[in-house]
Amino acid sequence: MPKNLSISLSLPEGLDVNKTVDTIASKIKNYDAGIQLKIQSLDSLIWDRSKGILYDEAGNELALSEVERIIIQNLARKLNSFMSYEELLSALRYANHETTETTLRVYIHRLRKKLGYYQEIIVTRRNVGISLRDSDGRISLR
Repeated sequence: MPKNLSISLSLPEGLDVNKTVDTIASKIKNYDAGIQLKIQSLDSLIWDRSKGILYDEAGNELALSEVERIIIQNLARKLNSFMSYEELLSALRYANHETTETTLRVYIHRLRKKLGYYQEIIVTRRNVGISLRDSDGRISLR
């Protein structure tokens, strides 16, 4: 029975994606002809406001906790603007999630890890707050 292995790569700016993929594919083919390579390009995120669900461009739902959904929901409301941690804490309290600023920072750290390739859309600025940045049209709100 075949086994599936999923690998995610984050490539630095300026790196030729096609050349990198070709190099990886050739290495895999040299190793074992039985390996199949499936490559997906992830160029945007879709935030479905009505359902509170975040999708990648391929339509796959990103698994988020309830608190992470609340964070994304509130940041999306003020897209490209900063929210203070106190504003986010207030939104979480309103949704019956008592938490501290330290715990909120942990949630945001975990959220960035889950976003992987997209983690740079969450911007933190010392003494200002946090923002969901969409400088290149990678976030679609529907």
